[in-house]
Amino acid sequence: MIDSHCHLDFSEYGPDRPEVLARARQAGVSAMVCIGSGGDMTFARNATALADAETDIYAAVGIHPHDVAKMVD
Repeated sequence: MIDSHCHLDFSEYGPDRPEVLARARQAGVSAMVCIGSGGDMTFARNATALADAETDIYAAVGIHPHDVAKMVD
């Protein structure tokens, strides 16, 4: 099973992230796609950093149309 849309990079998961990942893996989740989108590039950077750290997590990044005006080069 693949979780095709998760936000495991959110700070709310910080202290519990290892346990959350362990429960997902134990439940049969073999891969997770962490979506890095939000009001600034922090979300993209956090998602890709998590994907770099975990072999079964992949990152997909993007910008919501309503956030484009806040984005900078």
